[in-house]
Amino acid sequence: MSVIIGTSNLDSTGSSAGLTEENGTLVSDYYDENGVLVYTFDSSSSVAFNSVQIQSDTWDNENYKETKVDGNYEVITVDNFVDVDITNASDLGYSHIDVLNAKRGTIDTSGADSDDSIYIAVSSNSYTWSNLFTITTGEGDDDVTLANVTGSQYTSFDISLGDGNDVLDISDLLDAKYDKIERTVDGGDGFDVLITNGDDNVEFSGFEVVEGTGFDDTLELDSETLAANDDGELGLVIANISISYSDDLTYTTSDLDQEQTDYLDNLGYDADSFEVVTVTSSDGEYTLLVESDSYA
Repeated sequence: MSVIIGTSNLDSTGSSAGLTEENGTLVSDYYDENGVLVYTFDSSSSVAFNSVQIQSDTWDNENYKETKVDGNYEVITVDNFVDVDITNASDLGYSHIDVLNAKRGTIDTSGADSDDSIYIAVSSNSYTWSNLFTITTGEGDDDVTLANVTGSQYTSFDISLGDGNDVLDISDLLDAKYDKIERTVDGGDGFDVLITNGDDNVEFSGFEVVEGTGFDDTLELDSETLAANDDGELGLVIANISISYSDDLTYTTSDLDQEQTDYLDNLGYDADSFEVVTVTSSDGEYTLLVESDSYA
């Protein structure tokens, strides 16, 4: 396991992924200099699992903007680093990763079939340089959240949740400021839930449930989105968000049948508040199970 801290991005070409012992500082177990604190515990200590905490007292610290973590930790906390690179494969079947006040980064936990909880609190100062988060979780039941501290309107992301029953919550991020900001996510195989505020820059696929945070937000649906999220057992579930359909779509509504009612009840929803929406496009027909006030 290794932790490297430093700054390689001096001309918009370096990144945390490029940190090495030669251009950064390799920390074995403890470091406390220049406003940066790093300490680790391994499974032989009193905590009984591998953990590392890496924090800087200043965001955008000139000599410590980046950190690179490679190991089999169960708990990782990184705070106040602009650029973060984490490759982790937990030995105990789970991991909890907090990345606080980061502008960009790469997190890959696909090396183990672990249940991963990843929380990223986004801080960005501008659209310049990269604002991209790349997240790959692989197998396991994973829970990923991206939240806004400041400047998340500049954030782009490419998220692959892999196999397993996963939850992605991006509802706290600010809507993308520019159309060219790419936000893509693939739920992968399994039963996957997307929690969103309806930002129309988000391209999502492989989800069985889409939840909003209130009917003041609107989810825009087109034929491509419907086709990309058509793996649900009885239809794509859409709850707590309004819906806007593209002009090429038509739809009808009907009551739930008993199987659909039981399905929603088993998922923890109040089936009495849902209806069936059958959407027709030029390339097919799609079934949605929609909370009654959420279709337009």
